[in-house]
Amino acid sequence: MSNPLALDNLGATALVFDPLVGSVLAENRRFGGDFRRCYTDRAYWRLQAWQLAGLGSAVLFAQEVPDATSRDPSAILMLAGVGLGLGNALGLAACVVLAATGYIQRIPREEALLRRELGEPYTEYASKRRRLVPGVY
Repeated sequence: MSNPLALDNLGATALVFDPLVGSVLAENRRFGGDFRRCYTDRAYWRLQAWQLAGLGSAVLFAQEVPDATSRDPSAILMLAGVGLGLGNALGLAACVVLAATGYIQRIPREEALLRRELGEPYTEYASKRRRLVPGVY
């Protein structure tokens, strides 16, 4: 399996780290350029620490736990990222719900084809796997 963490790719790296940089810039703007007040605000530093912890954990998990890699990370997860990036709850919901609807309609057709072509081995395999959301469906 290829490494899902593409930090050697400049575009992928920018997509991973730009939200953190953007939040730092937004917080600095909130303080109106008063860096002394910004850097003495404990809530600011806690926010940055949690964001860094989340990003660091995500990078660590991507490297160290490859079995947790999404089977198709470019599908619904990418669209959820777009919805989050737009910063609009309805946009996020639209991206996720509409994409999921398409997949939910497509999955039974693909599975029927796989059962027809591969027979019992696929039926046994599919009985032990979730289709879209781990632990749910």
